[in-house]
Amino acid sequence: MKKFKFNLQPLLDHKEMLEELARKDYMEIADKLRKEEERLKVYVDLYRRFSENLDTMKRDGMEVSELRFQYRYIDSIKEFIESQKKLIAELKKTAEEKRAELTRASINKKVVEKAKERKKEEYDREVKRQEQKIMDEVAVSGFVRRKGE
Repeated sequence: MKKFKFNLQPLLDHKEMLEELARKDYMEIADKLRKEEERLKVYVDLYRRFSENLDTMKRDGMEVSELRFQYRYIDSIKEFIESQKKLIAELKKTAEEKRAELTRASINKKVVEKAKERKKEEYDREVKRQEQKIMDEVAVSGFVRRKGE
């Protein structure tokens, strides 16, 4: 009997490729999100440290012009933190969309894989049936031969 061949193999290959692309897209956006969250933590820490230093500078009697410069710097850090939070929110939304795409691609691939498994099981049953038929014929012909002797 000929070897098992799944007639929808090109479709399965395509579904696997789509799933792999979706996985790659998701991993890229998840990595970018992680990096941006780390960046946010660095700037939040920087903001906290400069705010504490500014309090110390005020107590030590720093010049007003220097204090203004420090306040502007802290304000720019605060603005960056806010824009970073917005960027992270957008990245989280995109990451969720990519995760949903990956889930859909995985489900679509599994549907075709299940069809392949069912076809393979049918093929295996047919092979077994054919083998049993041959074995029965061999047994019958052996029986007939022995009876004829």
